[in-house]
Amino acid sequence: MRRQAAIKETFAISENSAVDASGYYNVLNPTTRSEYRVVFRGEESPWNYCSCLDFKTSRLGTCKHIEAIKGWIEEKHKQIHRERPAYTSMYLSYRGERKVCLRIGTDHEEEFRKLAKSYFTDDGVMRPEAADYIFDFIKEALRIDNTFRWYADAYNFLADQRDYVYRKSLLHSISDAQLDSLLKAPLYPYQKKGIRFAFQAGKSIIADEMGLGKTLQAIGTAELMKKHKLIGSVLIVCPTSLKYQWKKEIERFTDSSALVIEGNHLTRKRLYDSEEFYKIVSYNSMSNDIKILRSLRTDFLIMDEVQRLKNWKTQISQSARRIDAEYAVVLSGTPLENKLEELYSVMQFVDQYCLGPYYQFMNRTVVTNETGKVIAYKNLNEVGERLKSVLIRRRKRDVALQLPQRQDKILFVPMTKEQREMHDECQVQVGQLVQKWSRNRFLSEKDRKRLLLFLSQMRMVCDSTYILDQKSRYDTKVEETINILRNVFDSGDEKVVIFSQWERMARLIATELEKMGVQYEYLHGGVPSEKRKDLMQHFTENPESRVFISTMLAVQA
Repeated sequence: MRRQAAIKETFAISENSAVDASGYYNVLNPTTRSEYRVVFRGEESPWNYCSCLDFKTSRLGTCKHIEAIKGWIEEKHKQIHRERPAYTSMYLSYRGERKVCLRIGTDHEEEFRKLAKSYFTDDGVMRPEAADYIFDFIKEALRIDNTFRWYADAYNFLADQRDYVYRKSLLHSISDAQLDSLLKAPLYPYQKKGIRFAFQAGKSIIADEMGLGKTLQAIGTAELMKKHKLIGSVLIVCPTSLKYQWKKEIERFTDSSALVIEGNHLTRKRLYDSEEFYKIVSYNSMSNDIKILRSLRTDFLIMDEVQRLKNWKTQISQSARRIDAEYAVVLSGTPLENKLEELYSVMQFVDQYCLGPYYQFMNRTVVTNETGKVIAYKNLNEVGERLKSVLIRRRKRDVALQLPQRQDKILFVPMTKEQREMHDECQVQVGQLVQKWSRNRFLSEKDRKRLLLFLSQMRMVCDSTYILDQKSRYDTKVEETINILRNVFDSGDEKVVIFSQWERMARLIATELEKMGVQYEYLHGGVPSEKRKDLMQHFTENPESRVFISTMLAVQA
């Protein structure tokens, strides 16, 4: 596949002409404007390398850029630099599980071999116990020869390991009382556990069921890292409807500043550089910004409702994986362990190496029939073992004794352009009537009725234009409601009650549920009183009936 991609795509290839850089190439993709550094020293050479993500995660030892180099060398009759370079280097091998390796050059060869014995095996692989003092090796290597190289990915790999050990030891000194002082709200024991888990993992998924306070745990983790001076900025990426909910929660529970990144592109670019500790941006804006900025950088990344990005081939998903973050907390309320394809997609935002290459993961976990349809899963214990250090999930029934009686959450859902236009037309009429009252301190009965009508229409169009004309269908609340319902359905067997003042809005929700094949009960003013009891009883007793829809008029009746 990579050879085929190299043939189909057009790359601009150049060879590094530096004396000590034989075998080094630059590959430019003119379409994406992405440039990659490639080292090629012959077929199957363990020293081949490409800076692209596919090379680092596929474990194949090649990628389309290396395959393009092979074709270019053959076409141009170039020399393949198979010789061992003079300099010694410490690099990160991506064949199989990642590991730090040493390649000894021809200069000062005996001295390097003698020095390496305590740190590396005879095959050049770093000994596990050497991780604690490998930087002593680097100092000695530079003393032997100042041309010694240690590459950034190997250095970062070692730094991440040391940082993990540091965070883990730091947790032992953090008491529950200290966690209680993090936020302006008491934390339940399971929430403290979630904060500790995310803090130790560095990059993690909190997949608790809806209503268990994933937002609070993410903010708590960020505040704990801030307290110990591990981070200086947080980027929150979430659906548009949740931006101001996040801002409200941050300002309610912390003393930190929060900024919503919105406006045109130039405005958003400026806001990314602002001093606020928390910056909040929608998935769509983030994706558009990465097209232009190429990447985004933050110390701590929070991604909310990540299950909406379950298709990892979408543009938004691909953009989200290009956010460079030292630490991350990914929030999802769906049972990821039951949908392995989606699980793999979400894990790409946390640890792109945890589950191995996609082709190996699917071959190891999925059972298909002769037509390729998935009929079962296998090796789930192995998957669970790999995930236990990066994913935590609790259900309401697991922590029921710790939960409060009720939690209220307000979501702000933006209107479409068409909704806004109809809303503003009514608003102009309301403004004229209010001015008339201000001048005369009196409104006729006709004007009073008009005022109430326009105010009602403004409220109606906030839900959907369909409520006003029953022809057009511009809205966002219906989609947001269905997203919430999907989360509930995927998380467990809870039931949902939906109220709306407008019967037409309730009808739209009912139509969407029918498309999903979800059983529901629908109580409205047209239902005879003697049948209402049956609706309630069926909703309460039938486990297949998941949603109860009711208009406020029916409830009052």
